[in-house]
Amino acid sequence: SGIDPARREAFLRDVAGSGALFDFQAEYARADGTKAPCLVTGRIVEAQGRTAIISVLRDISEEKAVERKMRESERLYKETFNQSPAVKLIIDPESLRIVDANEAASAFYGYSVDRLKSMGLLDINTAPESAIRRNFALAEAGSESRFVYRHRLASGEIRDVEAYAGLIDRGGRKVLHSIIHDVSARKRTEAELTQVRAAVEQAGEAVVVTDPEGRLNPGKVLYDGHH
Repeated sequence: SGIDPARREAFLRDVAGSGALFDFQAEYARADGTKAPCLVTGRIVEAQGRTAIISVLRDISEEKAVERKMRESERLYKETFNQSPAVKLIIDPESLRIVDANEAASAFYGYSVDRLKSMGLLDINTAPESAIRRNFALAEAGSESRFVYRHRLASGEIRDVEAYAGLIDRGGRKVLHSIIHDVSARKRTEAELTQVRAAVEQAGEAVVVTDPEGRLNPGKVLYDGHH
């Protein structure tokens, strides 16, 4: 067994040039003839008037298998993340920087993905930093996941949003995965209904809602004049 001939020459040259070499990546032949990845440490020594190279090989097959699985997992995650129609942001909970954003986020906010990744959450979230950090602490603890904010688009328009945030591990790094839902239309409708109810109650008249044919919808009585 020994270093694969395709890499042996480079290993010997590098050791001779520096006197010592650490973590040289190569392949070696196992006793059964199969090849496996390894890290090689080599050092030139003088013994009995002769120069020799002492080398130690460490099999890294398991590490490489883990790396492959992680790369595949990351690839699948990226595909799912990027292709999702939901607006998604990956945020560093410490710096509040936007680590990643998908195409749906780009379309919603009006910034390119690269531009979003150069921004901080405070560039788009109108809430005070203290409130955001308090909510992130709740999300990290798993005690709360839904938060209501107002986000600023590239155009300057402010949108009401619901953010669902949870802590995930991404490449050994703890980050917050946030899914953003635009609830501006719902908020406007709720505000309009509140105004209508207030106006009707002040008028003291009965108000009902009918369908296009004029049929009464009992579930849509806004005010009956008796309450």
